[in-house]
Formats: sequence, structure tokens, C-alpha cells
Amino acid sequence: MSKPPTLNELKQLEESGFGKPYPRHGLKLLYWFANDCLDFDVYNKMCWKYDPEERNFGFHLFENRIDKYGEKLLPEVKLVYYEVGNLSRAGAQELPGYIQEDYIKNRDDCDHNMDRIIVSVDDDCFDKVYTLPSDPFESLDWCTRAAALHPKKEDDYFTMNSDVDGDLENQVELEEKTRLISQVLELQNTLEDLSARVDAVKEENLKLKSENQVLGQYIENLMSASSVFQTTDSKSKRK
Repeated sequence: MSKPPTLNELKQLEESGFGKPYPRHGLKLLYWFANDCLDFDVYNKMCWKYDPEERNFGFHLFENRIDKYGEKLLPEVKLVYYEVGNLSRAGAQELPGYIQEDYIKNRDDCDHNMDRIIVSVDDDCFDKVYTLPSDPFESLDWCTRAAALHPKKEDDYFTMNSDVDGDLENQVELEEKTRLISQVLELQNTLEDLSARVDAVKEENLKLKSENQVLGQYIENLMSASSVFQTTDSKSKRK
């Protein structure tokens, strides 16, 4: 399988199209994950605040199965994959209301429950974090079934047009959350820089402490030698 592209900055996230268009919930899900579900230890490793194995917030095992093209969606590793973001799963109701609101208001829209976050877990840490939509073929099948069960009427199109202002408000909200994600990423970089500086200062302090110990020993030796010299000189004068 081809290696999944890596997102290193907010611009790449925006260009990936993850969480767009409305009513997809991926950006809100990612905002929650970065702020409430993720932490960094003293070694700057990504650690979970909530163990995915306990199935909180709708976390569940992700089966990295072989698709119809004979490939697996994610790299085959010796770690366990967990998925979160399916708002119809048990436990998903524990997610914040701002993630669920568009899902509840747009149940007939096949994009309303599309986005997922998948993590590979290594003990207390996340090894990798992946963002992706659910299987597009599953989404297509769901839309086909929904259209058959709930055929649209002409009045529905007028209802959609009357909700444009609401969609714009939701788009503004998504942009605000995207901005907050950017701030979180910038803060993370700042903390990493500060951590590196603190380590450098600690190393310098240890070096100075060692040099001071050597200097102190040197001064002590000089004083001892001076004392011996003075004693010898006094004896010489007495003679």
C-alpha cells in the first residue's frame, strides 16, 4: 500500500479537505481530540488522557481489513488501531454537543457522520494519528437507501434555500475552530522549543557545576601549598 500523506501544518489540513463541506464534523472532532484527548509527556510523546481500550466517547477497535483491491487502508503494524468519530456508535453521546449538533440536525444528509480519527496505540501513547472519512462506498450506499426511504419533495428545496444563513453561520463556526486548532499547533511548537531550551540550560548548569568543583579543588590545593610554603619559610628564618 502507498504511504499515507503526513500533515505537518494547518495549511495542509485545510488543503486535505478533511471535515468539509458542512455538515461533516471532522474539524470539530479533531479540535476536541487535540484539546481534550491528547497530551504530551516529558519526552514529548503523544499520550492519551482517556484509554481507547475503555471505549469512552465511542472509541472502538478498527479492523484494518483488506479492501477489494487487495490492500489495507493503513500500514500493517504490530499495534492496535482504534477509531473514534462514528456518532451512531455506543458511547459517542459522551462527545461534546458541538460535535453532535450538526449530526442531529442533518440526519438525512449522508455527510453528517462521515469523518473519523484512527489512532495506533502503544501502551500509554499514540504512535500515529490518522484523519480520514469513512468508507465512501458505504456512504454512497447509505445515501441511496436514504433517498429511497425519504424521497425529496419540491418543498424540500425551498427549505434548503431558507437554511443558507444557518449554513453560513456553521461555516464561520468551523473556521473559528480551525483557527483554534492552529493556535494549539503553534502552542505545541512553542512548548517543544521551550523544552529544548530548558534542557540546554540544565546541561549548561551541570557543566558549570562540574567546572566550579574543579576550580574549587584547584584553589584548595593552592591554599594548601601556600600554607606549607609559609611554614617552611618560617623555619628557615628561625635558623
